[in-house]
Amino acid sequence: MNSLVREKLILLGTRENLGEGDYFEPLNILTKSLNEEANLTVFGSLAVTYLLNSQLKTRSRVNEYLKKNEPQTISPPLFIMGLPRSGTTFLFHLLGNDPNHRSPCFWEILHLSPFSYKDSMREKNVIRRTNLELSLVNRLVPELRLVHPILSDFPEECTLLTALGLQSYSYIYVANTPSYQEYLMNADFTSGFLWHSRFLKVLESKEKPVRWLLKDPNHIEHLPEILKIYPEANFVHIHRDPIESIGSICSITSKVRSGFSNKVNNLQIGNSTLNYWDNALNKHLNDRNNISQEKIFNIQYSDLITDPLKQVKSIYSHFDYDFSEEGKSAMESFLSKPSQLKEGKHRYELENFGLSSQLVKKQLYRYFKEFLLG
Repeated sequence: MNSLVREKLILLGTRENLGEGDYFEPLNILTKSLNEEANLTVFGSLAVTYLLNSQLKTRSRVNEYLKKNEPQTISPPLFIMGLPRSGTTFLFHLLGNDPNHRSPCFWEILHLSPFSYKDSMREKNVIRRTNLELSLVNRLVPELRLVHPILSDFPEECTLLTALGLQSYSYIYVANTPSYQEYLMNADFTSGFLWHSRFLKVLESKEKPVRWLLKDPNHIEHLPEILKIYPEANFVHIHRDPIESIGSICSITSKVRSGFSNKVNNLQIGNSTLNYWDNALNKHLNDRNNISQEKIFNIQYSDLITDPLKQVKSIYSHFDYDFSEEGKSAMESFLSKPSQLKEGKHRYELENFGLSSQLVKKQLYRYFKEFLLG
């Protein structure tokens, strides 16, 4: 069998400047899974190769920069976490209005440019390139804008940052990669978060924030690794009925894979999605018992949607953050405007993925019981 996704092409242009060899194992597992299990189209193979190569080039630039520049101590981070589709993106954008917060933008993650200045010609050219790439993705997966609109200057979640260590759930969205998913479910993500922190250190050379604001649903299963790299980290955990979340995740996965694969198996998506998040939640419930509860603030999704600013005030009070009038005013303005986070109604049915509300509740019973969700 001739492999369409080749490691040689993925590594092209990295100038053997990728630092530690921690990427060898995940790269090997991922490329094998993509070639033997994913059933990618020719375009899908080219797109995935381009994505992986771009991420490793970013890693190479991070490594090169940090070899030549002495970074300062990184600003403390606030991590937003919770199941996908549980309001994490909404809270992420809301808190992003606080001038004390800084999040990596999508264009910065895709095309790190530490020597470009705000509104410079170099920055504008990079943003134009990112917009071109996004327009291609939106043509390929037009329904993506209904569920997760992406703009170049939007803050982006961390799944593309841990990808610098080739440990990222994003590849599972793109293609059926069960061997790689099994690897992720059991992997130690310390190297992924090490590169995550190194990336932020490069961004701090341009602008050092009071606090990094970061978000990724997968953070729920990696508290020990995060705290190993970021001992000052705090966490906001949004809780939403997994019956709502799991169906939405399955639908997004199906839509994205349809743009890259010859065939999409919705029953396989339902089974693997439920198993993945069951594993993630169980790891989280075990790990959080060993962490000071002062570092975690819990929010119910319904409370966040009903009164967002009340929950923001509670978050700031819990962590003893300053809730300035400037930040409050900016958040109120954000809430008063039409949302850019959705462009339409996302419709899905659990049954389309071989699932039911009873099955989800049974498998995730421990999480339901722990957080009194029914």
